[in-house]
Amino acid sequence: MKATLKSLSFPNLPKLRPQDRLMVVVVVFSYLLTTFIIVLSNQFESLSTRVNLDSFEVGQVAQRDLVSDRNLVYVDRQATRERADQAASEVPPVFDVNVKARDQAVQRYNSFADLLTKQYTKHAAPQEVYAQISQQFPGLFTSSQIRELLRSDNLLSLLPIAATTIHDIMTHGVLGRRAEDFATAPGSIKLVETGGSARNPEVIPAKSAVTTGNLSAKVQAQLSGNGLDVPSIPVVTMLVLPFIVENAQYDYLATQKSRDQARGTVEPVIQRITKGEKVLRKGFVITASDMDKIRALGSTTKTIGAKSTIGTFL
Repeated sequence: MKATLKSLSFPNLPKLRPQDRLMVVVVVFSYLLTTFIIVLSNQFESLSTRVNLDSFEVGQVAQRDLVSDRNLVYVDRQATRERADQAASEVPPVFDVNVKARDQAVQRYNSFADLLTKQYTKHAAPQEVYAQISQQFPGLFTSSQIRELLRSDNLLSLLPIAATTIHDIMTHGVLGRRAEDFATAPGSIKLVETGGSARNPEVIPAKSAVTTGNLSAKVQAQLSGNGLDVPSIPVVTMLVLPFIVENAQYDYLATQKSRDQARGTVEPVIQRITKGEKVLRKGFVITASDMDKIRALGSTTKTIGAKSTIGTFL
C-alpha cells in the first residue's frame, strides 16, 4: 500500500492592497533599523552621548580626546585677558602732587632763613641763635647743627639756593615710605599736580622718584648736578632736609581708571581651529585656554568609542 503525501495547506490570507503593503514594508524597515542602531550603540558604548560642556573644569584631567569636526574661529579669552593685564601693567601708577604743601614748606623755610640771617649778621652767639630758632621752629635743628651753619663763610649766599632746592624737589613730589616700592620698581610713575595751577602730568622713571627714604641722597645729587661746590653741598642739605615733607600721594582710583582704560583698548585675540584638530588630549590637565576652545566648539559632544568630536557653526 502506497503512502501518499498531502500538500500542506495554509489558511487563506487576506489580500493586501498596494498601499497596505507599503505600510507593512515601512514598519518592518523601521523596526530593523532601530534594532541595528541599538545593537551598534551597545557595541561602541555610545554612538551619540550628550556631554555637558559645563562639566569641564580648569585643572581637571581630560578623560578623552576632543577633536573638532569643522573649521572654527573664536575669541581666546584667556590670551585676551593676559594681553589686557600686560597693557594695564604698563600704565604708570598715578601720584597726586600737592603744590600747596610745597608752597607752605618754602614759606616756612623763608621765615627761618630771615631769622637766621638776622642772627648771623649781628654775630649773635651760637647758643643765642639756637635758642631763638628753637623757640620759633622747635625740633628742626640741634645746637651742633646751628653751630655748623654759623661757621659757614658763605651762608648768606647758600640760603637762596636752599629755598630753590626745596621748591624744585617738592614740585616733582616727595613720596612717602609706603610708596618706596614704586620708586624701586622698573617702569615709570605719573605725577599729577593738585591744589594749585595744574601743570601737564609728568611721567618720570620710577628710579628717579624722590621718597622720604632717599631724600638726602637725591638732594645732594641735585645740588651736585647744579654745579654747587663740594664743601657747600652738606650745608645746603642740612638747611633743606627739615623743611621738605611728603607731598605726593598714591592715587589708587586714578591708577585703576587708567589701567581699566588700557584694558579696554586691547583687541581680542582671535584663534582658529581647523577641522580634525585635536582640541583636548586625554590625560592632559585642562587649561583656561582649553576651556575657551571647548566653549567655542559648542554645547554638546558626540562620543564614539574613546574619542569625541565637538562642533559648532561659524
